[in-house]
Amino acid sequence: MAETLAVINRKGGVGKTTCAVNIAVCLAAAGKRVLLVDMDPQGNATTTLGVRKDRGLGTSYHLLTGSKTLASVVMAIYPPSFHFIMADSDLVGAEIELVNQKERERMLQRALGSQDGAYDFIFLDCPPSLGLLTLNALVACDGVIVPVQCEFFSIEGFVQTRDTIQRINRNFDKTITLDGILFNMFDGSEEKRTFIREFQSRLDASVSTWIIHYDNQVNIAPSHLKPGVCYNPWGHATQQFQEIALDLIRTKRKRGV
Repeated sequence: MAETLAVINRKGGVGKTTCAVNIAVCLAAAGKRVLLVDMDPQGNATTTLGVRKDRGLGTSYHLLTGSKTLASVVMAIYPPSFHFIMADSDLVGAEIELVNQKERERMLQRALGSQDGAYDFIFLDCPPSLGLLTLNALVACDGVIVPVQCEFFSIEGFVQTRDTIQRINRNFDKTITLDGILFNMFDGSEEKRTFIREFQSRLDASVSTWIIHYDNQVNIAPSHLKPGVCYNPWGHATQQFQEIALDLIRTKRKRGV
């Protein structure tokens, strides 16, 4: 059975797409069957993976609106383990088109339900907002990973995300878990070390915390249409993404998912 994880923070620029893509690739490299769904109209995950948005392929827009099936929009990026659903600017229209749709918050949940055990992990790369696209991702997921930077506004985004998860659990009969906080682009300064320690002290003990060091090679990798872990496979950040993937595998085993 797949474990579905939404990568989310209302604050933009914290590295959600970088984290989603690289962790997903590392899980696939570890032999897990992975589906990554680009839920952001900007399509940054799509660009990072070198997928041309003008190829006329099915997208997450078609999946959400029900105009195409899951099987018809999935593409194999690194076969056989890593599959992907692309996004483009049409996804903006999905929020408008679904406004009057009955149970519009469950469209993604229903679409992904047809995968019938084809994957071990499904990752949802969410936009930096709490609109209908993100709401669909949250209703469809089992847990969330929240990338943050060591600065106030990304933490504020985390608090808003946490509050939204609690409301969804109450209103949609869900038990979404906060699976991890990922401190991204860490520069090793004592100021940020202190920030992380203080932030960790406020979290429940069951929440994993991970650190990804700043790596310029990871940042420039999308311009070469590659995930950072492929562009710089021996880098420090790549090793840290691999450790996160292994941690998620261990956690999944403990849950028996």
